[in-house]
Amino acid sequence: MQPFETFNQFLNMADLHLVIQKANASDLVMPSKLTTILAVGGLSLITANQGSGLHTLVKKYDMGVLVDAENPQALTEGVRSALQNDHSLIRQNARAYAEEHLSIRRVMARYEETVVNC
Repeated sequence: MQPFETFNQFLNMADLHLVIQKANASDLVMPSKLTTILAVGGLSLITANQGSGLHTLVKKYDMGVLVDAENPQALTEGVRSALQNDHSLIRQNARAYAEEHLSIRRVMARYEETVVNC
């Protein structure tokens, strides 16, 4: 266990975060580790096949590098590309998505707005 500040510093040290999903798991839920990576504005390489909910969401908000699930060659090429290219816009998009869609303040505000309007 680490203090919250130390944990965030640790996550921010990484050049790339791998979010490895099985092909049949990418439509279940957003992986909890991805929410943390987005919150710190990290660069994530995510294995998710086209047409899955995870792939659609990440592509829509341009908040990660996507490669096909269970494809070792695609994973290798994705890591190489992620480390060789500038992905600062993806990092910014990741943080913006977390602020807008994952922060407790925003989630509760939308919830309260929904309840009031019912």
